[in-house]
Amino acid sequence: MSGRKYYYGYGTALTAGIYEKWTDGGFDEVTAKDIFKIKAMPDSLIYVASNDVDHNVLVFKYTADTITVVDPFPRQQTGTNGIFGIDVDNNGYVYVCNDTTTGQTADLKIYSPINQWTPGGHQDAPLTTINLPDGVYKGIAVTPNGNAIFICDYANYRVIKYVGT
Repeated sequence: MSGRKYYYGYGTALTAGIYEKWTDGGFDEVTAKDIFKIKAMPDSLIYVASNDVDHNVLVFKYTADTITVVDPFPRQQTGTNGIFGIDVDNNGYVYVCNDTTTGQTADLKIYSPINQWTPGGHQDAPLTTINLPDGVYKGIAVTPNGNAIFICDYANYRVIKYVGT
């Protein structure tokens, strides 16, 4: 098929046990699991909202016909709650939204651009968090300048817009 790296056929025996792994080429390895959203950028970086044990944002780069990990191997742990939405603005800020926010106070986390993440640390605190009303949120979109955030409120069948800086 044109435009696809691989073809496995969704829901077939061919896909059983196939997982993409993020690795630094050494001892640090994360198996990407329960991914509901990715964000591809014009610079060929691919941000993945992985629901592995630490709910990491995994960063890959697509070059020619290969998906690789970017040196200095950025990934970011987001906590214990599942993540469903991810977006990146034109300045590189990474927006991560929890899917179910009952009892959470940091429903939306905004991280600095990946070139500012601590190499090898993977536990940088978000620059800011936003506490959303309790709900089930299945997606996020942010304007190119980051001044408006759109959250999909799955439980109430609506999209909520937040404006600010």
